[in-house]
Amino acid sequence: MRRMLELATNRLPKLTAIATLYDALHENAIVYCNLKGNEKHLRVSVTGESDIDILFDENQKGKIEPILGKLGYKKFDAIKPKQYRDIVDFLTLDLESGKVIHLHTHYRLTIGEPFLKGYQLDIENYILNDRVFNEEFGMYCIRPVFELILLYLTESLKLRHRDLILMYLKGNLDVSQKTIYEYTWLKKRTTDDELEACLKQVFNDHINIFNLFRADFNRKQLQRLAPVLKKEFEKYRLYSPLRALLLRWYREATMSVLRKLSRILTRPILSMRINPRGGVIVAVTGIDQVSQSNVINLLNETFRKKMDVYSINFQKRDDNLALISFPLFKLFRRENPKLKTNSPGKKESWFLLLYKFVGSLVVAHDNWNKIRRAQTAKKKGALVICNGYPGNQIPGDDNGPVHFDLPGPGSFFLRILATIESKMYARTERYFPDILFHLVGGPEGIESRKAGETAPCKDLRAAKQVSLNGGSKVITIPAAKPVKDLLYILKRDIWNIL
Repeated sequence: MRRMLELATNRLPKLTAIATLYDALHENAIVYCNLKGNEKHLRVSVTGESDIDILFDENQKGKIEPILGKLGYKKFDAIKPKQYRDIVDFLTLDLESGKVIHLHTHYRLTIGEPFLKGYQLDIENYILNDRVFNEEFGMYCIRPVFELILLYLTESLKLRHRDLILMYLKGNLDVSQKTIYEYTWLKKRTTDDELEACLKQVFNDHINIFNLFRADFNRKQLQRLAPVLKKEFEKYRLYSPLRALLLRWYREATMSVLRKLSRILTRPILSMRINPRGGVIVAVTGIDQVSQSNVINLLNETFRKKMDVYSINFQKRDDNLALISFPLFKLFRRENPKLKTNSPGKKESWFLLLYKFVGSLVVAHDNWNKIRRAQTAKKKGALVICNGYPGNQIPGDDNGPVHFDLPGPGSFFLRILATIESKMYARTERYFPDILFHLVGGPEGIESRKAGETAPCKDLRAAKQVSLNGGSKVITIPAAKPVKDLLYILKRDIWNIL
C-alpha cells in the first residue's frame, strides 16, 4: 500500500483535487478502475482537461459517496434527457488551477446508443478483478483487452440508421480519428489469445464474435457485429426495441431544441446539469462596469463548462439615458430644444424630467423581469451569476431608483411616476442573492484596473459596509487585487455555497 501511494504522488503531477481523490481511494481500499487506460486520455484527465470515468464496485457505493463528499466532490444531476442508469455525476473545484473537475462514477456498465445507452452488461466483476495498476499515473486502470472489447461494443451499438445511410451514400467506412487512436493503442497491448479467453468468459457465441473482432476495424465490420451483440445482449436490454427507439428520438430532439433555445431565448433553459440541493444566485457589484463584466465572463467560463449557468446583466440607473442612443430619440432630442440640458444653475425642463422618469421606469421594469427569471432559474437548480443587483441595499452603486437624485418633481404626474418606480424597486428587494461580492477600492485601485494593471488597494475609505436584510452572505473584497487572486476568492466562495 505504501509503494502504491508513493507511485501515486511521485509520478506524473496531477491537480490537487484529483491526486487527493486517488490517494483516498487507495487508503480506503476502494475497488475501482479507470475505464480509459491509454496515456493520452489519462494525461488530459489528471490535468482537468477531460472528464474522469471510473468504474466502482457496486457493493461499496455506500462507502464511496461519503469519501467523495469529504473531498469536496458534490453530486449534480444531469437533466432527464441526459440521465443514464447507475451513472452518477460528481463535480469539484480545484482551487489552485481554478478548474471544475467532472467525475463520472459508474456502478454498472451502461452502454449503447447515443442519448439512450439501452444495455447494462453484467461484466463489471470481470473488469474489476482483472484491473492493472498504471505506475506512471499512480492509479488502477482497465486491462487493455477488456477496454478493447468495450470499444468494439460501444462503437457497434451506437451505430444508428442514419449513420449507415450516410456510410453507404458517402462511401466512408472509417471511424473517427480519436477512435482509431484508441484502437491502435489497445491492439498493440492485446494478444489474440487474451482476446479469445476474455470473450469466452463473457459471451456464449464467443467464436463468431472473436472472428468479427479480428476483421478490419471499420464501420462495415461494426455493422456486422451489431446484430450479433444485440442478440447476445437480449437479456441485458433496459427497454424494448420500440420503446428504445422512441425514447432515443425523443431525447435527441429534446436536447437539440434545448441547446438552440438556450442560445436564442433570455429565459433560463437547462441543458446540462443542475444542483439537486437547489440553485444559487450570486451577484457581483461595486466596481466599474468594464472590470465587473470581465470578472463575470471569467466566472461564466469556469462554471458553464460543467453545469447550467444563467447569467444576468442588471441595468444601473444611469442606463436610463441609453434610450437616447436610439435614432428616433436622437432625432427628437436634436430637434426639440426643450430636451437639451439646461445651463448650470437652472432647473431642468419638465420635458427632460419626464424623459428621465420614463427611462428609469423602463430600467426598473426590465430589472424586475430579470429578478423573476433569476428566481425561476434558481428553482430549477441552476447557478445564477448576476452582474450587479437592483435595489437600495448597496450604497453608492447606482442600483436604486433614479428619482432620489433628481430635483423634486414639480408636477403631480411626475410624482406618480416617481412613486411607481420606487414601488418597483421595493418589490425587487424582497428577493436577495444567496451571496453578494462587493468589490471595493480607492480611486487609484480602480484606475489601475481600468488600465489593465494590478496595484495594491491603498485606500479603502470608499468601501461601504453592506448588509442585506434577507440573510444573504455579503463578502467585501478589495477590487484592486490581481485578477487571479480575485477569481480565487470568488470561485472558492461560490463553490462552498453550492
